[in-house]
Amino acid sequence: MSEHEASRRAGLEEVWATVVLEVDHPVDTRTPAHVARDHDAVVHVITAWNPASSQVHADTNAEADAALRGLLLEAEVAHERCTGSNPDGSWREEGWVVVGLSRHEAVSLGRRFGQDAIYEATAEELLIVWCDSGRSVPVERGEA
Repeated sequence: MSEHEASRRAGLEEVWATVVLEVDHPVDTRTPAHVARDHDAVVHVITAWNPASSQVHADTNAEADAALRGLLLEAEVAHERCTGSNPDGSWREEGWVVVGLSRHEAVSLGRRFGQDAIYEATAEELLIVWCDSGRSVPVERGEA
């Protein structure tokens, strides 16, 4: 890996470690950790928005998101809408928290939609998982 790429990844990891992940729920705010606890399983947060961490038009994001959801329905895996945003809420990106995929399957889906990385969560831990290598980096926070 070049020095430039290593620097880019370090910067992305720093930003992604601050992302607020919220799962749509009619009653209260939930995180991927809540979903992992509910299903007693590892879950993955996957988005099709903004491939290669480059902002694209809203229509392009919507089309990619619909294609990703279609694949999740086809695979018959449980999934719930999940939104990632920066702490001040000025940026947000929609995706899905998915139950029932292996890390390899989740990373493959992320790669298929041009993502640099996905999140993997258990009830206790949140990881950033790079789609090109499968390497994971723990996110230090109070709650996954």
